[in-house]
Formats: sequence, structure tokens, C-alpha cells
Amino acid sequence: MLSIKGEKMVKKVIVLLFGIIAVLGLCLTSSAQETAETEFVLGAVSEVSDLSITIIDLDDEEAEMMFMINGDTIFENFESTDEIEVGENVYVDYVFENEENVAVSIFKINIEDNEEENAEDLFVPEEDADG
Repeated sequence: MLSIKGEKMVKKVIVLLFGIIAVLGLCLTSSAQETAETEFVLGAVSEVSDLSITIIDLDDEEAEMMFMINGDTIFENFESTDEIEVGENVYVDYVFENEENVAVSIFKINIEDNEEENAEDLFVPEEDADG
């Protein structure tokens, strides 16, 4: 039989081993559950529904990408997919999860508004231009 000191030591070792196993388990679980790195793409909408949006990548017009939309997807400057029309340009932040592209956020780009804003930014009154 073990002495009282020996029993206490064995209990401490067992507790320590369980602690190490628990920490290792948490580390392995958290690294397996880390979300994929967020990527982004700019494109023209070719198809849209409540569950997905498909766009043609503006950098590679032959590349069509579909993104799943879920309850966590953020619509940046509109309320729902009902406000997106085929042909509109959108900016999509997404992650690749479970073999699918999942939209993290979607931002509608109004080219006409951007052109007007850019024109206003570039306008310099004549008196300021001289000096």
C-alpha cells in the first residue's frame, strides 16, 4: 500500500495528466475549428436568390463564382437579396467552408454614384487651382 504522501502524490499526478490532456484537446479542437481566411472578390451579379449569389469575377470574366448566403451573412448597404439585381456590381467577402464559398458580407457598388463622388473629389475651384 501507498502511504498518505504517496496517495496524495498519485492524485496530483493524475490531476496534472488530466489537465494536460484537457489543454491538448482544447488546442486541437480550436485549431480544427478555426475559420478559413477571409477572401474577397468584386464581380457582376449573374444570379441571386435568398440562399446564394453568383457573380462573374471582374478580374477574370470567365470565372463565375457562387457564394452561399446564410443567417450570418451581412448585407452592408442594403437589407435583403431582393434588392440585388442581375448585372449589378458587388463586393463579396467570403470564406471557404465545408467545400463551399460562404458569403461573410456583401456590398453593392453603384458605379454611377462612385463616378460622381470621384468627380467631386477631383473638382478644384479656379481660385484654389492658381494658388
